[in-house]
Amino acid sequence: MQKKAITLGNQLVDELGIEPGVDTLSKWIAHYIAEQIEIAENAKGADKTEADERCFRAILQLWQHRAFYPRGHRPFEDFEPIFNTLSRLDPENPQSFYRSFASTGSTEADNSDEKSSVETYTQLILVIDEAARTIIELLLSEATEGASSKKAKFYLKNDISDPPPDELKAIQLLTERNLKNPQNYASEVRAFTIKRLKDRIAKLDKFSALCKSVKKDLNFKLKTAHMREV
Repeated sequence: MQKKAITLGNQLVDELGIEPGVDTLSKWIAHYIAEQIEIAENAKGADKTEADERCFRAILQLWQHRAFYPRGHRPFEDFEPIFNTLSRLDPENPQSFYRSFASTGSTEADNSDEKSSVETYTQLILVIDEAARTIIELLLSEATEGASSKKAKFYLKNDISDPPPDELKAIQLLTERNLKNPQNYASEVRAFTIKRLKDRIAKLDKFSALCKSVKKDLNFKLKTAHMREV
């Protein structure tokens, strides 16, 4: 942990103390951290124990305030748009929004055209919702891949928080559930990943066919509307 703290501290010093455009306070903090690291590395005996602890506390405190670093210097800044997007979704609802409107399947026999039409539309709604979730997952996967820069991976690896904050847990979860290239994994994982990809392609194919059907219906309604005007 001490080694990780020094590694992390040196990186933060470089990030906040050398790069142009950083405010004066951040530069001062970076200078202070660099000073504490130097003292800890050169101290001996009982003085070293005290210096190491003081250095660790200083780095930990700076690390805990990473969300307030200047723009362009926050460790996980590339993930912030992803978090903002996820905050607009409802994580407490495991079911889709539209699913609550779906047909519950009445036990009474009813072959009316009205019921058939309603069931058709509600099923289409579920297809759209399923496809939308698939597309969101794919785009989220791409966004996660783009945000997983070398710098972000470094900070994630050298985190000294105990326990890890929700921010890092979220990043770890996003990274682990990300759709990967099947060629990079063992046969069991590769087979599972291939199945996931095939399932998503099938859902999108279904959605694509639905879009064509809806478009055809809209064109028919548009043509009918023009005929009525004439």
